[in-house]
Amino acid sequence: MKKSVLTLSAAAAAFAMTVPMSAVAATEADRYAGSDRYNTAISVASAFGTSDVVYLSRGDSQADAVAGGKLPGGPLLLVNDSPTVQKNVAEAIAKLKATKVVVLGGTGAVSDAAVKAVAGNALVTRLAGANRFETAAEISKNLFPSGKTSAKVYLANGITLVDALVGGTMTDGAPILLTDGSGTLPAATLKEIKRLKPSEVVALGGEGAVRPTELSAAATANGAGGGAGMTAEQAKAKVQADLDKAVREAQMKLDGWYTYAGKTVEDLVKDAKCTPIPSSDSEKMKAEKKAALESTFPRLLPGEVSATCDMLRVDGTALSGNKAAADKAAQNTDKGTFGFLVSTRVALKDTVTKDSLEKDLQDAKDAFKASKTDSNKSALSKVQAAYDMAPTKSELDSALLKAEYEMKNAQLAAKQGPSDADVQAYLGGAGAKASRIAGADRYLTALEIAKAQYPNGAKAKALYAANGTASADATVAGFLDNKAELAGPVLLVQAGSAPAAVTDYAKAARAANAALAGKFKGLGGFGVVSDSLVDQFKGLLK
Repeated sequence: MKKSVLTLSAAAAAFAMTVPMSAVAATEADRYAGSDRYNTAISVASAFGTSDVVYLSRGDSQADAVAGGKLPGGPLLLVNDSPTVQKNVAEAIAKLKATKVVVLGGTGAVSDAAVKAVAGNALVTRLAGANRFETAAEISKNLFPSGKTSAKVYLANGITLVDALVGGTMTDGAPILLTDGSGTLPAATLKEIKRLKPSEVVALGGEGAVRPTELSAAATANGAGGGAGMTAEQAKAKVQADLDKAVREAQMKLDGWYTYAGKTVEDLVKDAKCTPIPSSDSEKMKAEKKAALESTFPRLLPGEVSATCDMLRVDGTALSGNKAAADKAAQNTDKGTFGFLVSTRVALKDTVTKDSLEKDLQDAKDAFKASKTDSNKSALSKVQAAYDMAPTKSELDSALLKAEYEMKNAQLAAKQGPSDADVQAYLGGAGAKASRIAGADRYLTALEIAKAQYPNGAKAKALYAANGTASADATVAGFLDNKAELAGPVLLVQAGSAPAAVTDYAKAARAANAALAGKFKGLGGFGVVSDSLVDQFKGLLK
């Protein structure tokens, strides 16, 4: 076999002399590897051939990528602010012929400039929260949008991350949510578990990774319910009201809303200029509309505000005037999908984009350049701030698609009404079953995850090895199964050795699954998975 050509420093060359001679049998074809983690990710992505969707994450942190391993359809690429890295990633996305780029994490993780540099003409969406725990929850919401539940949730340590990386190879579609090792669940994680209403919560890793109190909190999150003392019919009515509220929230996201300055819904109903409930309505219709108004009060849908209404509030200040006065006021008070500011009255679909502000920004720059007065400086500052906050047209289009999708799901869930399981979850019960997939260390935990998903190697199309300590190259692990021909367990190893239990599994998997013959890949270069170790696994999978 032809040995790959490598340029080594003197120190690396000295190290290479200690590697057994059998290492020369390993070739470039036996691993997905590049000169660094960015190029290793590109190497893995190239195995997809083409892919309609590509995921993009920060290269020097695995935090946002770990939960993303459950997302379907395409490979993960890593990026940073290096022009060279961005050029390589842009070329990889072009070769994949991707039409969609999904960014994992906020602009602090993957900047807008980096996305713009690599995405080309692909439609960009961003799944992001204020931190890794919220981002994992946002990824979960993408997998299970409004009205959907998940029978199972995986819980992994969001600080050490390694168990979550390998957990992404589980192909059951259940989301991964993150803990912080504090003994209590992050608020975003707890909230998402309550929304998903799982019947099973599975910790990935031992008690040092996911503490018993964290697993217990996750498993009992829905056990207490919110309907203690209610009858089943009362609980059903409350859950239905929550579903109806979700429809209003989704509609407000799309169409915008107004804020009423009165203190109560009664004030609104009695307000002759503003009342959204016609006197001609039946008593039943009036009660239903009033309940809907109460669910989101003091926010009102545009169609619920008459043109003569003069009790509208903007940024906490009551306006004198009517609906038109509110339409002219600046109300940048709410952050939208991508973190840009959205007015409380302007619909998402009417949000001003960077594209439409470019001329105003250039005019302001030219005016300040021609005359550096305080007024021109102030004008430029305002336009620049508006431009910085605004999304691109592509981002807005993506946000609209997502909002419309959420709206349809919310409407469908409300129309279908609460299931018996939803009602029981609200009334309260025993909570979810708690279990744990764990070994004595990260290497054996990865092995237990492999056994859980691919017992005896069944249904696996390939077997992979990644370094369990220098795990940057393992970041892509959870995305491998997004191409059916690549699906298989990822085993963690040290650079030059693997636990006996790990190699025993590989040997048994090959014996039980003939399709694994010759199907082994190391993730990363010989510095993280040595040639001699590659040779050992190749021998086991002959």
